[in-house]
Amino acid sequence: MNLTYWEYIRGIFKQVIYQNISKANRIQYGQYQIPKHKYKEYFERLDLTEILKVQNLASKDNITGFIWVLNTCIYFIAEYNFRLVMN
Repeated sequence: MNLTYWEYIRGIFKQVIYQNISKANRIQYGQYQIPKHKYKEYFERLDLTEILKVQNLASKDNITGFIWVLNTCIYFIAEYNFRLVMN
């Protein structure tokens, strides 16, 4: 791939961030697919409190209950400087 280790790892982190933004958007708004150029816009409209409410409702049923697993700690990078996530 002709990448340094750090370039490769940065790409992995970016994918994890994108996937978690997509998953959070799916939980809150019902849409997983996000246009690449709109990730920042979709990230900024996420409400983690609202996502928790949806998670709590989905997990209440003892038979069919479930939760989505989100890695929200990775959002610190996006909150700090979203340009680090972009190309």
